[in-house]
Amino acid sequence: MVLGVAFIAVGFAMGAMGGYATLGVGGFRIGSHGDGSGVRLAETGLEPFANVIVRTSEAKVQLIPSDRYGIDAYLPESRRPIEWGVDGGTLTVGAADGGGFSFRLFDLGFMLEGGSDYYVRIYYPRDAAFESVDVRTASGTVDVEAPYVASLSLVTASGDVRADVGGFQTAYVKTASGKARFAGTGSGDASINITSTSGRVDAAVAGCSELTVGSVSGKVAVVCEGHMNKVRLNAVSGSLDFKGATWAELRAETVSGGIALNGDMAGGKEGGVTYAKSVSGKVTVSLAGGRDGYGYSMSSTSGSITLDGVRVYSPARRTASEPGGNEVTISTVSGSIRLDMGK
Repeated sequence: MVLGVAFIAVGFAMGAMGGYATLGVGGFRIGSHGDGSGVRLAETGLEPFANVIVRTSEAKVQLIPSDRYGIDAYLPESRRPIEWGVDGGTLTVGAADGGGFSFRLFDLGFMLEGGSDYYVRIYYPRDAAFESVDVRTASGTVDVEAPYVASLSLVTASGDVRADVGGFQTAYVKTASGKARFAGTGSGDASINITSTSGRVDAAVAGCSELTVGSVSGKVAVVCEGHMNKVRLNAVSGSLDFKGATWAELRAETVSGGIALNGDMAGGKEGGVTYAKSVSGKVTVSLAGGRDGYGYSMSSTSGSITLDGVRVYSPARRTASEPGGNEVTISTVSGSIRLDMGK
């Protein structure tokens, strides 16, 4: 393997001089600092890689289309050296754990001030496809753009996450304190899981079999194309908005927000399930299949219920007598319900 040239932000010195050096070990470069500042890594012309692993305590991480493989990074100093390099088709950037090449998500021992100055920018040819992209940072935004990533995992404890992928097989996106935005087309049987603790979640997807999206204190908005087998939407103090797809099973639950669902169950076939529950929010469900073959159950303690434009007394519960049909279950304590199924 041919190792490129590393451009270092400080002069070459060792030991008591508090400088920085790179050493090649098993295809990796190892950087160390003794002066309490960050570590700068920059190189163009890296050998091709199909897998990306990034582990850092605090940094903005970006995957950027370009005309070549390369990296530009400025990372916080670690008590353990910073490892980076390409080995076996995998680009790895992070703090070494002991003598091996494993990584930790939260290295509380070296959380430094000024985390917004740190970054990892990874460049790749515009037509490149990735087998996997795995990014974890304790503090920093994550921004990934790629034509195809088979397995995508993006996690940050404090920061926004944005992913725009042309194609994917599995996707996992999580932020504890920030917004999450995802756009991509799955392989047909793809699965996706997006969560935010205290931020809004937006997703525009197609070609998914299973979808799970949630936020504790933010709005969830999902636009889908095609058919989905299982959909899970949840929030504690935010609204849920889902539209555009057909599904076999959809469950949406929120405590103090509204729910709006727009699509159809199982493409009009029997056996579909739609379940929507809110404690203190309005619930609106619009289905394109019509009443034939559907069973429905609706209940509200202190809100009105409207079925296909006709208001009924609340609370009310009705169930279709035809067995084996699509099932619609809607409940709210202190909100209204509107179900449109077509006449």
